Amino acid sequence: MYRMLALLLLLLPSFPNTYAQIDPEMVALGEWKAYLPYGGIRSIALSDSKIYAANGLSVFSLDREDNSFDRLHKANGLNDVNAVGVYYGSSQKTLVISYLNANVDFIIDGKIVGFPFIRTSTISGSKSVNHATFKGDSVYLSTGFGIVVYDIGKTQSPATYFFNNVSTGSFIKVNSTVIYNDSIYAATENGLYRAALSNPLLENFSNWTSINDTEGLTDGNARFVTVFNGQLYVVMNDNEIYYRDDDDWLPFLSEPEWNITHLDASEEQLMVILSQGDAEVPDAFELRSYDAEGNLEILDTDDRVSAPLQLLQDADGVYWIADSFGGLVALQNGNVTVSVPNGPSSAEAFDMEAFNGKLWVAPGAINASWQYTFNKNGFFVLDFGYWNNYNSFTYPALDTVFDFITMTLEASTEIAYFGSFGGGVVRFDRNTGSLEVFDHTNTGSSGLQDLTTDDPGSCRVGGMQLDVNGNLWVANYGAANPLVVRKSDGTWKNFDCDLPNSAGNQTGQIVIDDFDQKWVQLPKGNGILVYNHGADIDNT
Repeated sequence: MYRMLALLLLLLPSFPNTYAQIDPEMVALGEWKAYLPYGGIRSIALSDSKIYAANGLSVFSLDREDNSFDRLHKANGLNDVNAVGVYYGSSQKTLVISYLNANVDFIIDGKIVGFPFIRTSTISGSKSVNHATFKGDSVYLSTGFGIVVYDIGKTQSPATYFFNNVSTGSFIKVNSTVIYNDSIYAATENGLYRAALSNPLLENFSNWTSINDTEGLTDGNARFVTVFNGQLYVVMNDNEIYYRDDDDWLPFLSEPEWNITHLDASEEQLMVILSQGDAEVPDAFELRSYDAEGNLEILDTDDRVSAPLQLLQDADGVYWIADSFGGLVALQNGNVTVSVPNGPSSAEAFDMEAFNGKLWVAPGAINASWQYTFNKNGFFVLDFGYWNNYNSFTYPALDTVFDFITMTLEASTEIAYFGSFGGGVVRFDRNTGSLEVFDHTNTGSSGLQDLTTDDPGSCRVGGMQLDVNGNLWVANYGAANPLVVRKSDGTWKNFDCDLPNSAGNQTGQIVIDDFDQKWVQLPKGNGILVYNHGADIDNT
């Protein structure tokens, strides 16, 4: 897709050793500052004083004492972007951040240490980092090919345990691991495996024992494994939980109508997330908490949670929820609090314009074939350090208007015009809050046009620009008359540009020169249209 990451702005020649030394709101000359979205939480981790959260793009922490935020990103020391997982070892004072591309960062006593070797390895197949568990100075990383051991003190990996599927010759995905008594348990796509920690030959997969379909445990996919109240619990086949009692595995929970999408434990509670439908946008879900006696509490989030992916409990009994549709949610004594650092609603940016201390951003996208992508991120404005987001949640009229790929500002009034690649032109007056949508249905026969037979109802705007007289020029991509003007009096006029057949009436970005000539991009390598209407627009 044609888009750019909203990561701004200036160059910093070197980074400090600790991210805590950087004030995220202060930018010295020559430094970078990152503007990233922080909603849509996918992973959370608890330290003694903070909650860490990752949303697939960025990482932040919430201080539990003063509710302040600390943003972690590449501009202040992290080694990558697209953070998908966070894990914390309290005894080790170490945070693990895993990235979409299998890169890993360790933050050890505040110092960031990169670990790129999983990403750069020549291993075939998935290298995803799915989970991390801690024991002593070791971190066990569950990956798409086995377990990678990381030594915190030496900041290096002493061993990798490859899980090989002998029958297929491929690797076995490890979903999570846990240390229980003197053994390490690995929940994998092929079931649950166990090995003695004291065994020096764990790199040889034959030293791991499969306990599928033995001791009362069913076979199949083992997704989560954890320890609660001195007993081992494992999720099997997405809808069953078993626990180990002495030498036997006993059923704890069976929910054939639900998917178990998360299992975790605190000192006091075993926590389970059940969902139906897509876990990202579930049709229904339940947040369950079981005490040591097996008593069940279904947590009530007062409709403030839409898509929970993770559920934890801190030492004070507060439940923390990663909501992939919202933010970081705290639940205590029936009170629900949602925390999200301020930022743009999207990491995408297609067009931007800065004026009078404000930055306006059109975050839409088109693909290489100049087709829309149904991007419904609306638009946003950075106003003296604070991001204001405008989308279908704040303006329902934008529900069917997507992919804003162009914008321009009227300097005298600061009225903004946004061009949608499918939904026409939006005029937004931020001072009054008024928003208007112009398309082929309300601009008359001389105004904007849709694509008729090719894509009925699609009114595509490829570019826009205001001239010195306050006339708004619009590239009406693919329309019969692909150049349109909204004159300063509010009336519309379109033009037959007599383009060659090869251009397909496809028009893109517009630039207006000092002679009031309109230079219009003809996409897909078809050149540039230069239009001069003379002294009077209406007489052309």
